[in-house]
Amino acid sequence: MRDTRQRLLGLLVVIGVLLLASAPGASAQTAPYCRSGQTPQFVFGFKALSDNLGERMGQPLECEHSEATTGDTHQRTTRGLAFYRKATNTPTFTNGFEHWALDAIGLLYWTGDSIDPPASGAASPTPPGAQAADPDHPILAFYYTWYDPSSFGSRTAFQPAVDRYNSDDPALIEQHVRQARAAGIDGFVVAWDGAGGRTDRNFQKVLNAGAKYGLRATIYFETHNFTPFGPGDVADQLRKFYAAYVDKNLPNLVRYQGKPVIFLWATRLLSLDTWASIRTQVDPEQRAVWIAEGDVFSQLQGDTFQGIHPYSIAWSATPARTLASYGTRAHAYPDKLWVPTAMPGYDDTRDPYKLQRGEAVFARDRGNGAFLTDSFQGAVASNPDWAILLTSFNEWYEGHQLEPAREYGNLYLDLLGQLVNNYRSGG
Repeated sequence: MRDTRQRLLGLLVVIGVLLLASAPGASAQTAPYCRSGQTPQFVFGFKALSDNLGERMGQPLECEHSEATTGDTHQRTTRGLAFYRKATNTPTFTNGFEHWALDAIGLLYWTGDSIDPPASGAASPTPPGAQAADPDHPILAFYYTWYDPSSFGSRTAFQPAVDRYNSDDPALIEQHVRQARAAGIDGFVVAWDGAGGRTDRNFQKVLNAGAKYGLRATIYFETHNFTPFGPGDVADQLRKFYAAYVDKNLPNLVRYQGKPVIFLWATRLLSLDTWASIRTQVDPEQRAVWIAEGDVFSQLQGDTFQGIHPYSIAWSATPARTLASYGTRAHAYPDKLWVPTAMPGYDDTRDPYKLQRGEAVFARDRGNGAFLTDSFQGAVASNPDWAILLTSFNEWYEGHQLEPAREYGNLYLDLLGQLVNNYRSGG
């Protein structure tokens, strides 16, 4: 009975917010549970909670009031429900799946059906400085899970601040999630080499860590790993991803309008007709959103891909102008998503794999943050339809990582935090 009640609470939160937000003429009438002339506001514990959560908690839609069946105090907001539990007198906020509470040890965070912090200690402190997530306009960063201590040194232009770097370490992944959230990153797009392998196992760890701190995740489908085996292998690997993640309706997958999102790398390797055939085999009902990669905007024809993104703009001397041009070309396709990319710089001159294959390498100077600033502001100005991407949180071989390094410390995550804050505040 208790579990049923808690699940119903999550559903009622969503329904109640929608009804209140869309009620005709609501703004011209006295808000629910308010006296004549009174406007909704957060007070006492709810205000303290709002001061900690910011826009994650939203704005009050009604005045606080006692809920008759439980005696708890409730106040609906534009993002969910704030409530005092009568038994604990703990101010709490939920959006239906994520929950925050303010108690004697500080701000707690947990996910799931329970409206009370888990007694087991599964609730975790929210990362200090974590910025409000924006599900309608998220900041997403590419994330890579294929490193070990031997990956660095002469193989990379920069050296991570972390000693004994190992991408398989759940503690390191959790540290990255905390750092990302503190800088305003809402989700990771995790490079994925196929079902059952190292990147798949580590993707599951990213999902687990993200659930603790309010960070969502999806995959970057590494198309080039599968095309040598033919389109059938591409379809097979996508089916396996659907079976393991999409079909299970995992709550902290990156989503657009409720649908899971999949980013696909190097979609140019197959024709659009081939991709359309793969889509029909894997997801004829379009249960997920597919985002193509590159600057071939004709990929947006038809209904195979719902959007497009560039992976890198490091080659451009004027990233803002390039992104503006890309945005214009993408917006020529109605109802498609333009997802721009920002990055701090680029340096793959020591990438062992590219050097071994004899590929061209180059470097784009970071300019002590100038390139990140120019490209991020250019991404914002290009009128993104949904998300802004960051290339990347930790691609060390190509030298465009934001993650702290010995050479520059926290410079780029700190700068990113400022840029995201300005973006979300309309600055």
